[in-house]
Amino acid sequence: MVHCKRFFFICLCCTIVFAISGNTRLNAITCSLNNELSSSGKVNGVLFTPYSDLLISYGEDKDITVWDLKKESVIRRFVSRSNSLRSADIQQEQYFLAAGAGDGMLYIWEYESTDLKHAIQASDEPIEAVSFSPNGKLLASSGEDTVIRLWNVKMGRKIWEFKGHEENVHSLAFSDDGKTLISAGADSMIKLWDITSRKEKRTITETASKYGQFNIAAFSPGLEIIASGLTEVKRASGSRRARAGRPEWNHLVKLRDGVTGDELCSLSGHKQTVTALAMSRTGSLVASGGPDQTIRLWDADRRSPVSIIPQETEIESISFSDSGKWIAAAGGKKMVVWEIESPAFAASKTQLLPRTKSSTALPSSMPTGSGETYAVIIGISRYLDSGITALQYTDDDARGIYHFLISPNGGRVPKKNIKLLIDKDATLVNIRMALGVFLPKHAGRSDTVIIYYAGHGAPETDFSGTSDDGTNKYIIPYDAKPDTLYATAFPMTEVKTIFNRIEAERLVFFIDSCYSGAAGGRTFLSQKLKTRGLQISRRFLDNTVSQGTGRIIITASRPNEKSLELDSLRHGVFTHFLLEGLKGKADANGDNIVHLREAYDYLDSNVPTVARKIGGNQHPVMVGSFSGKIILSKPELP
Repeated sequence: MVHCKRFFFICLCCTIVFAISGNTRLNAITCSLNNELSSSGKVNGVLFTPYSDLLISYGEDKDITVWDLKKESVIRRFVSRSNSLRSADIQQEQYFLAAGAGDGMLYIWEYESTDLKHAIQASDEPIEAVSFSPNGKLLASSGEDTVIRLWNVKMGRKIWEFKGHEENVHSLAFSDDGKTLISAGADSMIKLWDITSRKEKRTITETASKYGQFNIAAFSPGLEIIASGLTEVKRASGSRRARAGRPEWNHLVKLRDGVTGDELCSLSGHKQTVTALAMSRTGSLVASGGPDQTIRLWDADRRSPVSIIPQETEIESISFSDSGKWIAAAGGKKMVVWEIESPAFAASKTQLLPRTKSSTALPSSMPTGSGETYAVIIGISRYLDSGITALQYTDDDARGIYHFLISPNGGRVPKKNIKLLIDKDATLVNIRMALGVFLPKHAGRSDTVIIYYAGHGAPETDFSGTSDDGTNKYIIPYDAKPDTLYATAFPMTEVKTIFNRIEAERLVFFIDSCYSGAAGGRTFLSQKLKTRGLQISRRFLDNTVSQGTGRIIITASRPNEKSLELDSLRHGVFTHFLLEGLKGKADANGDNIVHLREAYDYLDSNVPTVARKIGGNQHPVMVGSFSGKIILSKPELP
């Protein structure tokens, strides 16, 4: 194996039920079965919806099915007119779902209503890959006819064809900024296409082996890393007779630098073809699978095997949820789901654990939150500028968090360790001082940092053109001016700088605000935002926590949703359930400890339900990675 950079890959494999044996534990990573789901037809693939822990499956029964893993039930079905669905993708903001079929049909549904928006005879050959652009306006499709087609999602109209591959194009992905499309085919070619100029930018030849096979590819979100599933002939050795005999094969996973095309590492061990790969958001683990009925996990940092998971069937598909909580596999007519204790395989301490009520003890290898806690709590309901709409309960939200932290259940955090900024105290200068000076000055490496903000968030047109959705996002201080946010508001891009200044190993930022600009929530539109159909990408959150582990952001809503507050709760919906969860209701296993994952699960279960009851749509989002457990409260202490 060659030296390898740190990235996180997953595989698309073809199995479901597996037996856990003693040899499945390597380097402290274990896998345990949690859910088993059944389909009426063969399952060709699974994928998770963005933001949430809903699982999508598709295959030979005409339907795409959406599963609620907590209830183990079907919550949506999307009906096609084809007998075999070969590929699927969901738009980042979940407005549309697309699928490619074995008969060449391309389907686009509206996700919430499940209505079929477009049914297009895109090809005469099977469609093996579909991919939405980050802003959801474009859809790429490809397959056995070697042509890559670009579609306008709203109109269902083909706008371009990319030609250059000579065999089946089995893998597609857009870059984070949507400016580049990458494709991989059975012709051993990886091609990068410029979406603006509609021209080929570069070609990478994956294998020079005359008898080799290039089976599958996966790409990091920024296209920096390319993973390939390959079969190559081993170098000939021995006598001429031996060399003339039946060839021996290497079944490999190769990682390449997406910029230079250079090989980063080659991972061997599979006994048969590697037919499935994928990539998570956080990096450092590689997974691969195929007809040899194993899933192999690899530590990309250490260039060593992590785990071999035996299966009962060959592997068709594996997918990881955005939150990092779930891993799912599919094969035959079944799907199996594992629950992951940590949201990312960030270190060798990470474990894959079953969801069992008896598992209450904290493993000694996991950090338990030693050191002190420091916090900055900001709540703004009234603004200096009359042009900014007042909010009702953001000040109460902040005070609620403050009083909880200084309580016994919240750990009796000393008041000197907390900066509380309410209304007129929450000026831009004071916010910068609290986040950029107070926290870096006092919080040491072994400490935990909590940042909480409740107030307005707002987008403004990005005139530099550097953001992928065309907007800059701001936290709105007390003294902000809505027509000059660049000069008077706190940019979300600066949060990453703040994170880098703080040494603490554990940092959690709760944001009860939103950036959609939609009326009725904790947001507004800047006068300089000249747009009608505002769509904000979540990438700005991912980029904020893209370096290192132990940095977590939990927002009250998805980027294009409203963060709601209710008179009956006298709080924002998000903060109400955050406080309720921290006080004990989020303690799922009854160990009198609420850790970060439990708190997020409680939010994820309750906030959308209450929002729907009042005609709203609000789903909390967690981004970032951490190893072990971040303890937030011990709710039953005297």
